[in-house]
Amino acid sequence: MSTAGHVPVPADIDIQDRVLFGLTVRQLLMLAPSGLAAALVWQSLSSLLPLELVMPLACIPVALSAAVAIGRVDGIGLDRLFAAAAVMPRRPMAAGRGAALGIQLERRAASNPEAGVLTGPVRRVADDGLIDLGAAGFARAVDVGSVNFDLLGPAEQTSLVAALARLCYGLDAHLQVVVATRPVDLSGYIDALDERATAHPNTAVATSARAHAHWLAGLVRVQGLLDRQITVVVTAHSAEAAERAAGAVCDFAASIGAGAALLDRAGVCERVRAGVDPFGTPGRRIA
Repeated sequence: MSTAGHVPVPADIDIQDRVLFGLTVRQLLMLAPSGLAAALVWQSLSSLLPLELVMPLACIPVALSAAVAIGRVDGIGLDRLFAAAAVMPRRPMAAGRGAALGIQLERRAASNPEAGVLTGPVRRVADDGLIDLGAAGFARAVDVGSVNFDLLGPAEQTSLVAALARLCYGLDAHLQVVVATRPVDLSGYIDALDERATAHPNTAVATSARAHAHWLAGLVRVQGLLDRQITVVVTAHSAEAAERAAGAVCDFAASIGAGAALLDRAGVCERVRAGVDPFGTPGRRIA
């Protein structure tokens, strides 16, 4: 496949800066003690042993330190893996510790039965959906559709990635993408289909409509239907900047063929309620 016109996107955006000889500050700090150790070995043994023996002895600490500092396994440095192995328990945890912790939490909850109020940064939500975060600024939530990336051709995929890159580089606001799935409530649609089937004069059409409604009811009951919701939240220092960033997100969605709509107060509260209590919130009703 041709790579002409492709937009390079870094695979690791959190990579550390390389400051000297292609090494990071962390790697240099790990290599420095080994260099001092090699110098001490050379200085203390060069007058006592042949160079053929002193050279390998001096290189051993440097080689080990370089392997730990530069080596990586599945994108994780060997030093981090060794640090995790050092703090890992050498034996299974004693049975009953989790139960004791649960009893302790239960006693604490019983001694203070009043539920505390969860206070967040949100001060208020305007009718148009603008979220006041107090000292943190303002936020705007946008309901965005999706496109099937795999079904696009190479040129279309390149254009889509380029559009996303322009959006990310052009925004002066913080951008957060929240993807959630929720059950779909088809009870209203099925009831309306039954009513229209009953009133339809054609018996064959009415029978087919009832069969389709019965099939939909079984599909929801057995498998369950899920609706994917994509919410893009932009946060800025001022209300105007938040509105401008939300408009840029809507323009981006329109350019790639995905629908987008600004969420009003009711929409924002519904998304937050579903995120806090996904099982207690009714599914999206399709009438």
